[in-house]
Amino acid sequence: MEPRIRPATAADLPQARDTLAAAYAGAAWTSWVVDPRDHEERLRELYAIYLRVALELGAVHVADDGCAVAAWTFSGAERAQAELLSREGLDARVAELSGDRIDHLADAARLLTPHALTGDFWTLAAFGVHPSRQRQGIGTRLLQPMLDRLDAEGHTADLETSTPENVRLYERLGFTIRAEEQMPAGGPHVWLMTRRPQPR
Repeated sequence: MEPRIRPATAADLPQARDTLAAAYAGAAWTSWVVDPRDHEERLRELYAIYLRVALELGAVHVADDGCAVAAWTFSGAERAQAELLSREGLDARVAELSGDRIDHLADAARLLTPHALTGDFWTLAAFGVHPSRQRQGIGTRLLQPMLDRLDAEGHTADLETSTPENVRLYERLGFTIRAEEQMPAGGPHVWLMTRRPQPR
């Protein structure tokens, strides 16, 4: 049977963290911005931080068996997100976990910030399917509840990806490419994509 898609609870976060770390270990983006030493453990801690923020101030959906997770953040909560990260020292911890790739994070911010959207929108901050369960349609099913909600509420969705296969997935779901940037120092190519509310 296909796993049920549902909103996450705090109890889901450890497995969701592990799923994302497994999905992105060795990926072009994470390899460029996260220190290769103890790489997967660093990813687990980073995703634990991102998932906590999304659960408290955004939205997180999971597959019932833990094989897939999608975390969303809302632009209207950006200040609250920054305050949470700063208050508990999580922003500094993110920098520590980047290790010797911290300059790459700064390069990414310099190149991508000029393309940032304005107004109210939702960002797909983290999305992954465990490698053992990829290419089974679970990712599409995982994203659909939030996309339906955004259509009903009239909100725009936003994301960044450095995976060509994901570009095609997102295009099938109604996203369009609004900008592209090539990261320096052997970094990946990044696509910035937007999805306007779809007619119901």
